[in-house]
Order: sequence, then C-alpha cells, then structure tokens
Amino acid sequence: MSTKSQANTIQSILTFWFGPPDSPEYGADRAAWFVKDLQFDAEIKSKFESVLETVAGGQGELMADCPEGAVAAVVVLDQFPRNIFRDDARAFATDDAARRVAGAAIAQGFDDQLTTEMRRFLYMPF
Repeated sequence: MSTKSQANTIQSILTFWFGPPDSPEYGADRAAWFVKDLQFDAEIKSKFESVLETVAGGQGELMADCPEGAVAAVVVLDQFPRNIFRDDARAFATDDAARRVAGAAIAQGFDDQLTTEMRRFLYMPF
C-alpha cells in the first residue's frame, strides 16, 4: 500500500468509525458501536472486509506509525471483525494483532496525542 493510499485508508476508517471531524457526532459515543445491527455489520463488511484482510496480513504495523494510523489499525483488527464475522469464531481471530499494535502505540506515547474517544478504542483490545 502506497503512503498516499495508506493515508486515505486511515482517514476513511476514522471518518466511518468516528464521523467527520467537523460533524456534531465526532467525538461522541455512537449506539451502533455496541449493539447488534445487521445493517451496520453489512456496511462494514462491504466497505472494509478487504481492508481487514490487508491489515491482518501485516499492514497493521505499517499503518500504526502515527497515532491516527494506530487507532485505525486497532479499529480494523479489533472492532470490524466483530461486525463482519458476528457469531463466528473469526470475530476474534485478529485480537492478538490488535493488542500488539495497541501496545506498540502506547509504548510510543501515541495515546497521549489522541482524542478521548480514539484513545478509548486504542485501549479496547486489552
């Protein structure tokens, strides 16, 4: 993945998950995060299943070279599988990778550079 493509991917993940930075929903809890919503699951699968495959294949560490990239990688590895593979063991297959990315990000102090909501998701794999 090229640097520009990677930056676009990070931004699309963060915008999808947290909302556009200039929107009223940005930085606020979203009900869709923690409820079973098959439409939301289908949207994540449609938009991000190929991203999950790429990130799980080793791109997570490459994306995580900045605070926002680390959060995006963790959301992809820790949250998206729970939606894409709901009620299937594959929902937890990338948990170890999410913990590795999150641990490395925290060790670099990236968590101190994030919004409260993004920090929450960086810590979630633990």
